[in-house]
Amino acid sequence: MSLVDWAIQDLHPEWAQKLMNTRQYPKPIAATRRRAVKALLGSFRDGKMKEVYESYERMGVPFPRD
Repeated sequence: MSLVDWAIQDLHPEWAQKLMNTRQYPKPIAATRRRAVKALLGSFRDGKMKEVYESYERMGVPFPRD
């Protein structure tokens, strides 16, 4: 299973993961994979995702900074 496929399935609730028979990794490995996906997504456009910024603007809430 590719990292992208796993990331999509990891977003599903636990009951859906069981229904789809998603492979369950040990917690340290799952955490590492989640960090890798977050880093990969953050690398696009220097971590600035247009859709995310626009959604915060629509809500009138300042974008949270790390």
